[in-house]
Amino acid sequence: MDPSKTLGVTPVDVVIERETVLFAEAAELAYSFSHDIPAEKLSGTGLCCIPAEAIQRIRREACAGIESHQTALDFLFSTGYSRS
Repeated sequence: MDPSKTLGVTPVDVVIERETVLFAEAAELAYSFSHDIPAEKLSGTGLCCIPAEAIQRIRREACAGIESHQTALDFLFSTGYSRS
């Protein structure tokens, strides 16, 4: 039996990423950038923690071209964003 024809299901492509995709972390970087939070406050010492120096580099590259107090960032992060 062809699984693509059962119950109207359409086949989909499966994509497996070899690197981590970090959407929540990207929001946290933008939040820390807009609120001038030091990278050291975002890093830790555990096995899966990103060192502060790497966080600074990633944030600098990710936020290039963004002013830290742009209206859009201020609006986004003043409407109840919180780290869960």
